[in-house]
Amino acid sequence: MHTIFNQERNGDIDKLRKHFGPSDRDVIKEWIQQLGPYRFTGTLNFSRIITPKQAWEHCGTFVRRFHKRTLHRRWAMKGIAPHGGVVIMEVAPLDARRTAIPMVPHFHFLLRDHPSLARSDHDAISSMNAALQSIAGNLKDENERAVCDSSSKLNGFKIVSTPEHLSSYLAKQVHYAEWKASSNVKLICGTGVG
Repeated sequence: MHTIFNQERNGDIDKLRKHFGPSDRDVIKEWIQQLGPYRFTGTLNFSRIITPKQAWEHCGTFVRRFHKRTLHRRWAMKGIAPHGGVVIMEVAPLDARRTAIPMVPHFHFLLRDHPSLARSDHDAISSMNAALQSIAGNLKDENERAVCDSSSKLNGFKIVSTPEHLSSYLAKQVHYAEWKASSNVKLICGTGVG
């Protein structure tokens, strides 16, 4: 099984995803752990009803802008590697009391450490959250309306303290019949998510 996980590092994500079915929670948890170690976890929630396709488009935009904000402009031309990690899309009611439907996508990020980030946990989190709030507030739909509440306490980054519990938490929707790794789990890359 370990060779499956090494395929990600070689860029063969499609072959990797074929190994996951809708009920492979333990496999997904192991895969998430194998791609670590992670230093940060983050969440990006939407304040409007959007489709999963629109959510992934906004997530890709978010990641590209996050690279620019935290790695600085022209980071790729300077030979700086992008942030590495995983993005998991989940669905939950837009209503925080969980009484309303429809279900709306949101994202959980797991990011590895990066040499461009501060060594101090507090300083790294502060700069990442400042970037997240700025970027989230500028994600717009086709009518130029904000799709994220940039002041939401639900959005933000923090330090990963218990990786094994976190991977279990992030794999909690694997048992849903409509859940598929190919459409709910993506890797963070230089061009966004893929």
